[in-house]
Amino acid sequence: MIDNEKLNELESLAKRASEGDWTLVTEDEYAHITCQNGDDDLVGCVSAWWDCPQEMRDIEFIAAANPKTILGMIEEIRRLREAN
Repeated sequence: MIDNEKLNELESLAKRASEGDWTLVTEDEYAHITCQNGDDDLVGCVSAWWDCPQEMRDIEFIAAANPKTILGMIEEIRRLREAN
């Protein structure tokens, strides 16, 4: 179970991360996550190499666990706790 202290920590981290739409992009021998905030404003990037399978699995997870997703999960956890 995640306690309130951990939820607050995750919320703080998510709010400090790059805002915008996170996208996993694969090119040539590497993949990267870009974060666009606006039409052409690149505000963040994380990269991994294709030749390291674990890096690829990690970057796929990071892309899926973006700030918007984490904040939504925290909101849902808090809502469910309040309902009980």
